[in-house]
Amino acid sequence: MDVVLRDAEGNAVLAVADIGEGRYVANGMCTGLGDGDLEVEPAGDELRILINAVKWLAW
Repeated sequence: MDVVLRDAEGNAVLAVADIGEGRYVANGMCTGLGDGDLEVEPAGDELRILINAVKWLAW
C-alpha cells in the first residue's frame, strides 16, 4: 500500500494499492462534509482528489 496524502502531523489520509487484479483506495477524508456537519458539494482540491481516485480505480 502506498500513502498518497498525509495530514500535518504525518498521519496517512489517502492510501492506494494494487491488489490481485483490482485496485483499492482508502480515503480517510470526510469528502463533502462542511461546517457544522452539513453536507456540501466537494470543490477545489477535495473534488480533484475524489475524481482522480475514481479515475485511478477505473484505469
